[in-house]
Amino acid sequence: MKILSVQTLFAALFLYLYLIFPQFTQAQAVADTLTFEEITVQSTRFDVEQKHQPISVTRFSAEELKLYGTGNIAELIGKRSSAMIREYGPGGLSNLSMRGYSPGRTQVVWNNFNLNDPVNGVFDLTLMPSNFIRSMELSAGNSSTAYGSSAAGGTLYLDSGASASNYSAWQTLGSYGQNIQGVNLNHRFGSWHAGLSLQREASDNDFEFENNGETQTRENNRVEAFNALLNAGYETEPLSLKTTLWFYDVENQSPGSLSFPSETAVQEDRALRSATNIEYRINNSRLYSNIVYSDADTDYTDEAFATESETNIKSFSNEIGWSRQWMDNLKTDQSARFLVNRVESSNFDQNESQFNFAYRLNSEWQPGESLRLFGGIRYDYYETAGDAVSGSIGANYNLFDDALILRGQWSRNFVAPTLNDLYWPNAGNPDLDPETNQKGELGILSIHEYDGGRFEAEVNGFAGTQTDGILWVFGQNGLSVRNVNEIETRGFELNLRNDFQLSSDLSLTLEGGTVYTDASITDDESNPGAEGGQLVYVPEWSRRAHLNLNWKNFTAGADIRYTGERYTTQDNSQAEPLSSFTETDLFGRINLPIDRYRVSITARVRNLGDSQNQFIDGYPLPGRSYLVTARFGFNP
Repeated sequence: MKILSVQTLFAALFLYLYLIFPQFTQAQAVADTLTFEEITVQSTRFDVEQKHQPISVTRFSAEELKLYGTGNIAELIGKRSSAMIREYGPGGLSNLSMRGYSPGRTQVVWNNFNLNDPVNGVFDLTLMPSNFIRSMELSAGNSSTAYGSSAAGGTLYLDSGASASNYSAWQTLGSYGQNIQGVNLNHRFGSWHAGLSLQREASDNDFEFENNGETQTRENNRVEAFNALLNAGYETEPLSLKTTLWFYDVENQSPGSLSFPSETAVQEDRALRSATNIEYRINNSRLYSNIVYSDADTDYTDEAFATESETNIKSFSNEIGWSRQWMDNLKTDQSARFLVNRVESSNFDQNESQFNFAYRLNSEWQPGESLRLFGGIRYDYYETAGDAVSGSIGANYNLFDDALILRGQWSRNFVAPTLNDLYWPNAGNPDLDPETNQKGELGILSIHEYDGGRFEAEVNGFAGTQTDGILWVFGQNGLSVRNVNEIETRGFELNLRNDFQLSSDLSLTLEGGTVYTDASITDDESNPGAEGGQLVYVPEWSRRAHLNLNWKNFTAGADIRYTGERYTTQDNSQAEPLSSFTETDLFGRINLPIDRYRVSITARVRNLGDSQNQFIDGYPLPGRSYLVTARFGFNP
């Protein structure tokens, strides 16, 4: 595998040393009583508790991520949220789609850095180890005013900041030769904290599947990956300095689709990213700066087809902001940011650059005890797309002490074309217009706490219209990208959760959810035949259920996910869409606390029914499989 340049490593390490030295929230540990920690979320830029937000926010803790011990964050999102994971099978990509929007419309944010690739507009979730994340938030109704262009369809926020002092190591073994091991070392001493996380994976991922009544073997799936995360910081009452370095080197064999298989294709992803946050608090104000540097390589080779693609992206951004509490009922948070991307790629005729300047202002006003009003405005200048103004208006009205919470948000959003959209050989379109959309969400949340438990019910309706939508299509001349006059999405989500404390040693959590999504092209002058059909790979219906039983030091439960039919052509002309499917997982964990030491064994059975499924046409998913994780920890 190639390594990043010495200059990049030196620059990042120098910056690092210079700066550090001048809800669905569920507790996995069994307690005497149920406790629900209210934590302000970061994915919306509104610094209020989850239940006070103008939109629905789903939040997961590090303990929940550990329970899914798969090495990356995709499985937890797919099993426990309304979002859809577009899976290409073990060793393949996993992209996030919410409410009918394409993966390029969901911004993945890590420690205030937008991870979406400026070349293709998406982020592969398999690159982020779940063991590196302290908390994770999903906001499907979020707007561009929060995190810019790719947030038009929603935001996934990942926080890998330092935790309390602890030391742990783990080993995961599973079907198809899955093999993952790692360590987390975190320590706090006075006002200082430091942490180191390492993870290595060497998994074959070859599996058998049924294809047209024949048993075949899916090969060329091997993954070899190394991840390292280093964080450090200094925190006092007025001043806070925190910085994180994340390095990964991942080699994925790429088997291709069943129609166009490959035995020699390999993709290598390497990156070094540093994210530094500086905050100074004085009186009712907070001054802050988020400084990010990234150097990322993506190389794809396929000897059998004489294909070789090399891309390097260097990014630097700095956000300088000021938040203030005005009187007792008004908060504002504003910032200015500049971002520079420099891209060298064998796929483009010349090196490309992308400059972005943005200014945003988000505010929260509480005119009464029960009512909160939210507003946001953002100005963007993109070197490749020109000027754009985004805005949002939201409200949260809390009635009867959380028994009935009404909320909603409207936003105008903006999507700039990616570099592939503009310049991909023989397919890109340099005349593309930026995409704009208007979308809204209305929701009702009800929370009831009672002796021994808590019940939450949530209903959200959503609708959106995309104008000049950017869409890749297959036509008579092959693959191309163009603007579509109008795309509409609408639907609703129902989420239920009940937590029971049955006794001092026994607790039970039940979750359920249903999502209906109607997403279609409503106006397309270039191809009227595509109007009215459900968007590609967007199921109309999806459902999920989760059960978690805790008794003393034992945990057991199940996850069930139903995914509806999906079309593979925009005019829905294929005689039969991809079949709907249901997958059931079982899991169990035993914790063995011994003084300050912690030992746990977690086991999971995936796809209990051994069904033969595909989310993406030509990319089979494995049948029944098994996963076991042993974890040893120590609290100093």
